[in-house]
Amino acid sequence: ETITVNTEITQFIDDSVDVDINYYYTIGVDTIRGTLSNNTTLCSGNNNIGCIEIPAQKHNKAEKIELTIEVRRHGANGLIGHNSWNFWLYPEIESHDYNDVYVTDTLNNEAIERLKTGGKVLLLANKRLTYGRGIEQHFLPIFWNTSWFQMRPPHTTGMYIDKDHKIFHDFVTDCHSDIQWWELVNEAPVILMSDFPKHMQPIVQPIDTWFISRKLGMLVEVKVYSGKIIVTSFDLTTDLDHRIVARQMKESILNYMKSPSFSPHEKIDIDIIRNLFIKQTPNEGIYTKEKPDELIMPSQNK
Repeated sequence: ETITVNTEITQFIDDSVDVDINYYYTIGVDTIRGTLSNNTTLCSGNNNIGCIEIPAQKHNKAEKIELTIEVRRHGANGLIGHNSWNFWLYPEIESHDYNDVYVTDTLNNEAIERLKTGGKVLLLANKRLTYGRGIEQHFLPIFWNTSWFQMRPPHTTGMYIDKDHKIFHDFVTDCHSDIQWWELVNEAPVILMSDFPKHMQPIVQPIDTWFISRKLGMLVEVKVYSGKIIVTSFDLTTDLDHRIVARQMKESILNYMKSPSFSPHEKIDIDIIRNLFIKQTPNEGIYTKEKPDELIMPSQNK
Protein backbone atom coordinates (compact mmCIF):
# COMPACT_ATOMS: atom_id res chain seq x y z
CA GLU A 1 0.00 0.00 0.00
CA THR A 2 0.96 3.64 -0.36
CA ILE A 3 0.84 5.24 3.08
CA THR A 4 -0.90 8.62 2.92
CA VAL A 5 -0.39 10.89 5.92
CA ASN A 6 -2.57 13.98 6.27
CA THR A 7 -0.62 16.64 8.15
CA GLU A 8 -1.95 19.24 10.55
CA ILE A 9 0.07 21.60 12.74
CA THR A 10 -1.23 23.55 15.70
CA GLN A 11 0.74 26.56 16.95
CA PHE A 12 0.26 28.95 19.85
CA ILE A 13 3.52 30.90 19.51
CA ASP A 14 1.95 34.03 18.02
CA ASP A 15 -1.00 35.21 15.96
CA SER A 16 0.99 34.02 12.96
CA VAL A 17 4.47 32.69 12.26
CA ASP A 18 6.30 32.02 8.98
CA VAL A 19 7.82 28.56 8.81
CA ASP A 20 9.43 25.93 6.62
CA ILE A 21 8.03 22.41 7.08
CA ASN A 22 10.21 19.40 6.19
CA TYR A 23 9.90 15.71 6.79
CA TYR A 24 11.98 12.57 6.58
CA TYR A 25 11.29 8.92 7.12
CA THR A 26 13.45 5.87 7.59
CA ILE A 27 12.77 2.38 6.25
CA GLY A 28 15.47 -0.03 7.35
CA VAL A 29 18.78 1.70 6.58
CA ASP A 30 17.27 4.11 4.03
CA THR A 31 16.33 7.71 4.86
CA ILE A 32 14.09 9.67 2.49
CA ARG A 33 13.71 13.45 2.89
CA GLY A 34 11.12 15.84 1.56
CA THR A 35 9.55 19.28 1.95
CA LEU A 36 5.92 19.86 2.79
CA SER A 37 5.97 23.62 2.53
CA ASN A 38 8.36 26.59 2.37
CA ASN A 39 7.61 30.01 3.82
CA THR A 40 4.17 29.02 5.03
CA THR A 41 2.25 31.21 7.47
CA LEU A 42 0.84 29.26 10.38
CA CYS A 43 -2.10 30.98 12.04
CA SER A 44 -2.80 30.58 15.73
CA GLY A 45 -4.62 27.30 16.22
CA ASN A 46 -4.88 24.38 13.82
CA ASN A 47 -3.46 24.50 10.28
CA ASN A 48 -3.99 21.94 7.51
CA ILE A 49 -0.68 21.52 5.71
CA GLY A 50 -0.97 18.73 3.15
CA CYS A 51 -0.17 15.08 2.55
CA ILE A 52 2.93 12.96 2.73
CA GLU A 53 2.97 9.80 0.63
CA ILE A 54 5.23 6.88 1.49
CA PRO A 55 5.38 4.36 -1.37
CA ALA A 56 5.78 1.06 0.44
CA GLN A 57 5.24 -1.23 -2.55
CA LYS A 58 8.94 -1.55 -3.38
CA HIS A 59 9.73 -3.07 0.03
CA ASN A 60 9.21 -6.83 0.15
CA LYS A 61 10.09 -7.55 3.76
CA ALA A 62 8.89 -6.56 7.21
CA GLU A 63 10.16 -3.13 8.18
CA LYS A 64 9.61 -0.39 10.73
CA ILE A 65 8.96 3.08 9.30
CA GLU A 66 9.63 6.16 11.43
CA LEU A 67 8.25 9.44 10.09
CA THR A 68 9.48 12.78 11.46
CA ILE A 69 8.09 16.23 10.65
CA GLU A 70 10.09 19.35 11.52
CA VAL A 71 8.90 22.96 11.71
CA ARG A 72 11.55 25.69 11.40
CA ARG A 73 11.29 29.47 11.38
CA HIS A 74 11.57 30.72 7.83
CA GLY A 75 14.84 32.52 7.21
CA ALA A 76 16.24 31.82 10.65
CA ASN A 77 16.69 28.05 10.36
CA GLY A 78 15.62 27.74 14.01
CA LEU A 79 13.83 24.53 14.92
CA ILE A 80 10.46 25.30 16.49
CA GLY A 81 9.33 21.75 16.98
CA HIS A 82 9.13 18.24 15.61
CA ASN A 83 7.18 15.06 16.10
CA SER A 84 7.65 11.41 15.09
CA TRP A 85 5.35 8.47 14.40
CA ASN A 86 6.02 4.77 13.89
CA PHE A 87 4.48 2.53 11.24
CA TRP A 88 5.08 -1.14 10.52
CA LEU A 89 5.21 -2.55 7.04
CA TYR A 90 4.30 -6.21 6.43
CA PRO A 91 4.62 -7.89 3.04
CA GLU A 92 2.22 -10.27 1.40
CA ILE A 93 3.08 -13.84 2.37
CA GLU A 94 3.19 -16.63 -0.14
CA SER A 95 2.44 -20.17 0.96
CA HIS A 96 5.56 -22.02 2.07
CA ASP A 97 6.48 -25.60 2.76
CA TYR A 98 7.01 -26.14 6.49
CA ASN A 99 6.80 -29.93 6.41
CA ASP A 100 9.80 -30.30 8.70
CA VAL A 101 8.00 -28.27 11.41
CA TYR A 102 5.01 -29.90 13.09
CA VAL A 103 2.45 -27.24 14.08
CA THR A 104 -0.08 -28.21 16.75
CA ASP A 105 -2.23 -26.68 19.48
CA THR A 106 -1.72 -29.55 21.93
CA LEU A 107 1.06 -31.84 23.05
CA ASN A 108 -0.32 -34.89 21.27
CA ASN A 109 1.33 -38.20 20.43
CA GLU A 110 2.56 -36.93 17.06
CA ALA A 111 4.30 -33.97 18.71
CA ILE A 112 5.95 -36.21 21.30
CA GLU A 113 7.11 -38.69 18.66
CA ARG A 114 8.61 -35.88 16.57
CA LEU A 115 10.54 -34.63 19.60
CA LYS A 116 11.79 -38.13 20.41
CA THR A 117 13.13 -38.50 16.87
CA GLY A 118 14.86 -35.10 16.76
CA GLY A 119 12.06 -33.18 15.05
CA LYS A 120 10.80 -29.62 15.37
CA VAL A 121 7.47 -28.68 16.95
CA LEU A 122 5.63 -25.35 17.09
CA LEU A 123 3.12 -25.57 19.94
CA LEU A 124 0.35 -22.95 19.72
CA ALA A 125 -0.88 -23.06 23.30
CA ASN A 126 -3.22 -20.06 23.11
CA LYS A 127 -6.61 -21.77 23.46
CA ARG A 128 -5.73 -24.85 25.55
CA LEU A 129 -3.26 -23.33 28.00
CA THR A 130 -4.27 -23.66 31.69
CA TYR A 131 -1.10 -22.89 33.65
CA GLY A 132 -1.17 -19.10 33.52
CA ARG A 133 -4.90 -18.61 33.02
CA GLY A 134 -6.21 -16.10 35.51
CA ILE A 135 -3.16 -13.85 35.15
CA GLU A 136 -4.86 -11.31 32.93
CA GLN A 137 -2.84 -9.37 30.41
CA HIS A 138 -3.99 -6.27 28.58
CA PHE A 139 -1.90 -4.24 26.18
CA LEU A 140 -2.30 -1.27 28.50
CA PRO A 141 -0.47 -1.73 31.80
CA ILE A 142 -1.78 -1.72 35.35
CA PHE A 143 -3.40 1.54 36.43
CA TRP A 144 -1.05 2.64 39.24
CA ASN A 145 -0.74 -0.75 40.93
CA THR A 146 -2.84 -3.81 41.62
CA SER A 147 -2.72 -3.57 45.41
CA TRP A 148 -4.72 -0.35 45.24
CA PHE A 149 -7.55 -2.08 43.38
CA GLN A 150 -7.85 -5.41 45.21
CA MET A 151 -5.82 -7.21 42.51
CA ARG A 152 -8.37 -6.59 39.79
CA PRO A 153 -6.96 -7.06 36.26
CA PRO A 154 -4.97 -6.29 34.30
CA HIS A 155 -2.06 -7.87 36.17
CA THR A 156 0.85 -7.22 33.79
CA THR A 157 3.02 -4.11 33.45
CA GLY A 158 4.30 -4.35 29.90
CA MET A 159 6.83 -6.85 28.63
CA TYR A 160 10.50 -7.39 27.83
CA ILE A 161 11.44 -8.66 24.37
CA ASP A 162 14.77 -10.19 23.36
CA LYS A 163 14.75 -8.00 20.26
CA ASP A 164 18.07 -9.28 18.90
CA HIS A 165 16.93 -12.90 18.89
CA LYS A 166 16.99 -14.34 15.37
CA ILE A 167 13.36 -15.36 15.70
CA PHE A 168 12.57 -11.68 14.97
CA HIS A 169 14.49 -11.57 11.69
CA ASP A 170 11.15 -11.09 9.88
CA PHE A 171 9.37 -9.20 12.66
CA VAL A 172 11.00 -5.88 13.51
CA THR A 173 10.64 -4.95 17.18
CA ASP A 174 12.17 -2.99 20.02
CA CYS A 175 12.94 -4.50 23.42
CA HIS A 176 9.56 -3.22 24.61
CA SER A 177 6.09 -3.40 23.14
CA ASP A 178 4.79 -0.80 20.71
CA ILE A 179 1.44 -0.53 18.99
CA GLN A 180 2.18 -3.37 16.55
CA TRP A 181 2.09 -5.78 19.52
CA TRP A 182 -1.54 -4.94 20.39
CA GLU A 183 -2.95 -7.64 18.17
CA LEU A 184 -0.75 -10.30 19.79
CA VAL A 185 -0.82 -9.22 23.43
CA ASN A 186 -4.12 -7.58 24.35
CA GLU A 187 -6.17 -10.05 26.43
CA ALA A 188 -3.91 -12.92 25.39
CA PRO A 189 -3.02 -15.63 27.95
CA VAL A 190 0.43 -15.91 29.49
CA ILE A 191 2.53 -18.96 30.29
CA LEU A 192 3.32 -19.35 33.98
CA MET A 193 6.97 -20.48 33.99
CA SER A 194 7.41 -21.43 37.65
CA ASP A 195 8.31 -25.04 36.68
CA PHE A 196 10.97 -23.99 34.14
CA PRO A 197 14.63 -23.65 35.19
CA LYS A 198 14.97 -20.51 37.28
CA HIS A 199 17.82 -19.06 35.20
CA MET A 200 15.91 -19.53 31.94
CA GLN A 201 14.51 -16.46 30.20
CA PRO A 202 11.69 -16.53 27.62
CA ILE A 203 12.09 -14.72 24.32
CA VAL A 204 9.01 -12.60 25.12
CA GLN A 205 8.40 -12.03 28.83
CA PRO A 206 5.32 -10.23 30.15
CA ILE A 207 6.18 -8.46 33.40
CA ASP A 208 3.92 -9.46 36.26
CA THR A 209 2.48 -7.09 38.84
CA TRP A 210 5.23 -6.06 41.26
CA PHE A 211 2.99 -7.36 44.05
CA ILE A 212 3.75 -11.00 43.14
CA SER A 213 6.40 -10.92 40.36
CA ARG A 214 5.87 -14.36 38.84
CA LYS A 215 7.99 -15.35 35.85
CA LEU A 216 5.76 -15.24 32.77
CA GLY A 217 6.31 -15.98 29.10
CA MET A 218 4.60 -15.77 25.74
CA LEU A 219 7.33 -17.17 23.48
CA VAL A 220 9.68 -19.89 24.73
CA GLU A 221 12.16 -22.22 22.99
CA VAL A 222 13.64 -25.37 24.55
CA LYS A 223 15.04 -28.80 23.76
CA VAL A 224 12.90 -31.81 24.70
CA TYR A 225 14.18 -35.36 24.21
CA SER A 226 16.37 -35.03 21.11
CA GLY A 227 14.05 -32.53 19.44
CA LYS A 228 13.36 -28.79 19.62
CA ILE A 229 10.12 -27.01 20.47
CA ILE A 230 8.78 -23.47 20.53
CA VAL A 231 5.79 -22.82 22.79
CA THR A 232 3.78 -19.63 22.37
CA SER A 233 0.56 -18.26 23.82
CA PHE A 234 0.05 -15.86 20.89
CA ASP A 235 -3.06 -16.53 18.83
CA LEU A 236 -1.46 -17.40 15.48
CA THR A 237 -4.43 -19.16 13.92
CA THR A 238 -7.51 -16.91 14.01
CA ASP A 239 -8.39 -14.87 10.90
CA LEU A 240 -4.83 -14.41 9.64
CA ASP A 241 -6.09 -12.82 6.42
CA HIS A 242 -7.01 -9.75 8.47
CA ARG A 243 -4.70 -10.11 11.49
CA ILE A 244 -1.58 -9.31 9.52
CA VAL A 245 0.63 -8.82 12.59
CA ALA A 246 -0.18 -12.32 13.84
CA ARG A 247 0.37 -13.66 10.33
CA GLN A 248 3.79 -12.02 10.16
CA MET A 249 4.77 -13.27 13.62
CA LYS A 250 3.90 -16.83 12.60
CA GLU A 251 5.91 -16.41 9.42
CA SER A 252 8.93 -15.13 11.33
CA ILE A 253 8.76 -17.99 13.85
CA LEU A 254 8.49 -20.65 11.15
CA ASN A 255 11.30 -19.14 9.08
CA TYR A 256 13.50 -19.20 12.17
CA MET A 257 12.58 -22.82 12.93
CA LYS A 258 13.54 -23.84 9.39
CA SER A 259 16.94 -22.14 9.67
CA PRO A 260 20.21 -23.44 11.18
CA SER A 261 19.86 -20.71 13.83
CA PHE A 262 17.12 -22.67 15.61
CA SER A 263 19.18 -24.14 18.44
CA PRO A 264 17.70 -23.70 21.96
CA HIS A 265 20.19 -23.70 24.83
CA GLU A 266 17.98 -25.17 27.54
CA LYS A 267 16.78 -28.77 27.77
CA ILE A 268 13.76 -29.60 29.92
CA ASP A 269 11.59 -32.58 30.77
CA ILE A 270 8.50 -33.17 28.63
CA ASP A 271 6.31 -33.01 31.77
CA ILE A 272 7.03 -29.29 32.13
CA ILE A 273 5.42 -28.74 28.73
CA ARG A 274 2.63 -31.24 29.44
CA ASN A 275 1.75 -29.51 32.70
CA LEU A 276 1.02 -26.25 30.88
CA PHE A 277 -2.19 -27.94 29.72
CA ILE A 278 -2.97 -29.72 33.01
CA LYS A 279 -1.93 -27.62 36.00
CA GLN A 280 -4.09 -24.77 37.25
CA THR A 281 -2.76 -21.35 38.15
CA PRO A 282 -2.30 -21.20 41.94
CA ASN A 283 -4.61 -18.99 43.94
CA GLU A 284 -2.10 -16.69 45.58
CA GLY A 285 -4.58 -15.63 48.27
CA ILE A 286 -4.09 -11.98 47.39
CA TYR A 287 -7.63 -10.96 46.45
CA THR A 288 -9.17 -8.77 49.13
CA LYS A 289 -11.89 -6.22 49.61
CA GLU A 290 -9.78 -4.45 52.24
CA LYS A 291 -7.98 -1.22 51.45
CA PRO A 292 -4.18 -1.33 51.48
CA ASP A 293 -2.47 0.70 54.17
CA GLU A 294 -1.46 3.50 51.80
CA LEU A 295 -5.13 4.25 51.06
CA ILE A 296 -6.15 4.55 54.71
CA MET A 297 -6.25 8.15 55.96
CA PRO A 298 -4.09 8.88 59.03
CA SER A 299 -7.19 9.47 61.14
CA GLN A 300 -8.31 5.93 60.35
CA ASN A 301 -5.09 4.32 61.56
CA LYS A 302 -5.18 2.93 65.04
